[in-house]
Amino acid sequence: MSGASGTPKAASNSTLRVTLLLALLLLLVGAAGAGAMALLQHAIRPPTSDDIAQLVCTTYTTQNYDPLLAAIDPTAVPPAATGPFDATAQNTLRKTLQSLDTGSGVVTSCSYSGPVFADPSNDKSQRRYIFTMQRAHHNGPLTMPMIFTGQPDGGWKILRGSDFSGAG
Repeated sequence: MSGASGTPKAASNSTLRVTLLLALLLLLVGAAGAGAMALLQHAIRPPTSDDIAQLVCTTYTTQNYDPLLAAIDPTAVPPAATGPFDATAQNTLRKTLQSLDTGSGVVTSCSYSGPVFADPSNDKSQRRYIFTMQRAHHNGPLTMPMIFTGQPDGGWKILRGSDFSGAG
């Protein structure tokens, strides 16, 4: 008889364990999902102007210019930058930067200051950053002002008329 009464109790304990295990599993999955959602929201937020400034320095010091090209606003800025910012224009800028790496040496250090308003009227849709870079075979630092422009999504991009070579 104890065998018959032990079976329902064992089944009841087993059901309770499975229920608790499932509840704990659901709690852990929910917490992991919430953490993943927070990471996703952080990853997909529009870049701030400081994010773009850091990207500029990283791009120049690593000589990986694709992220820089992607961060440039394609809008023409006459007379400095006219026509479409298509693959040909992007390739021309990439080759110019690579040529500087070859001729003056790679960028060995980069820092920036800013933002300050690009326009004396305090137009908050544009910000100016000043980049100071040192190239391996160049005497003295190069100073490159770049203007960032606000985007409809709240992010920032680099104005095409900015100085990308340190020549302006």
